[in-house]
Amino acid sequence: MENLIELYKYLFKRKLSILVFFSLFIFIGIAYTLNEAPRYATTMVIAENAEDKSLDSQSIVSFALGQAGTSSSKFYYQLKEVLFSMETTRKLNEDNALLKSFYKKYYSSENDTFSPIWKFSTYLQALKFRLIGIDYSPVPNEYLLNGLIKSSMTVLYDDFSDLIYIRSNTHSPARTEKLLQSLIAVSDQHYKNLEEASIQQRIEFLTREISQTSALSQREALTRILENELLKKSLINTNSSYKIKIVRDVQTSEYPVSPNVLFNLLLFSMLGLFLILAFHILNFIRKNFFQYIENSLA
Repeated sequence: MENLIELYKYLFKRKLSILVFFSLFIFIGIAYTLNEAPRYATTMVIAENAEDKSLDSQSIVSFALGQAGTSSSKFYYQLKEVLFSMETTRKLNEDNALLKSFYKKYYSSENDTFSPIWKFSTYLQALKFRLIGIDYSPVPNEYLLNGLIKSSMTVLYDDFSDLIYIRSNTHSPARTEKLLQSLIAVSDQHYKNLEEASIQQRIEFLTREISQTSALSQREALTRILENELLKKSLINTNSSYKIKIVRDVQTSEYPVSPNVLFNLLLFSMLGLFLILAFHILNFIRKNFFQYIENSLA
């Protein structure tokens, strides 16, 4: 108890230094907040296109038992793989020159090349790879672009509404809006290409079977199936969305969602208070410890 009283007196005598250090960190927090670029919340809501859904035996049983189907949740995980795949990133870059847009300050139009992005994190990466004998150069490329897209967007699934929310807090709402729309368009085209290839294989198979079948009833049945597949192929080739349904197009918040001024000021003020108190408490312990040693030796 006496030690706590002595500590309180020790800290009270140094209240000016505590106040100054505390105020300094508040000013640092203000400077940090003013220097931080504002971010806006950009959101898009999508769902699986209901016209593309089909009821298999498992789904029928689930509905009969009053249970929700699992197709939407499966679509969510499949969609995430498609959205953030290297194939999608390459297609986006080909169509929109995203590398030049996102890394334009590193791009030289004279040489049509990018200069490396050297910063603390890339220096650490270079050191790590150097230790295992791998050359590393942080030149903007499609792999770096893919990582940037992944880190800048969050994809969430609401199992109650069967809706998928794609969110991004961004410095450039207009660029992010265009990126989101392009991302959905390219992903939907990916599904179209897969389905078109599958339909084309079925058309070729049915065409061969019809030419080799002599029974009239079988030919008629195969012909009806072939007509259905041809209809599907014609629908896929339209400009309308195939697998992804846009429930709510890109929406951007009116005001920035970050920086959070109050949070930053509270964080920096608490950090400053903790550091200065820790410094004085450790100094108090050190002085008392040496004083205790001197008294013991005496």
